[in-house]
Amino acid sequence: MTKKELIDSVASQTGMGVAETSKTIEVFIETIKKSVMAGKPIFIRGFGSFELKTRAARKARNIRTNQEIAIPERKVPTFKISKNFDE
Repeated sequence: MTKKELIDSVASQTGMGVAETSKTIEVFIETIKKSVMAGKPIFIRGFGSFELKTRAARKARNIRTNQEIAIPERKVPTFKISKNFDE
């Protein structure tokens, strides 16, 4: 499902206009992004959680030159599904 399909689905189920639904979903997504990138996890009961995790530094190899390169530690956003999601 694309964002457009999601907006159309929510708009038809709630009776809200497409423009209003689109703005609501955009604000929801931006709020999640800002919170997670600020290090504040988001927990949505029955759905899942969004968190920022740290990936450790590691070594990799460039397959063209066979040269070893260092990949630095970095932070990545993650989503973990709720145990109750499939119920």
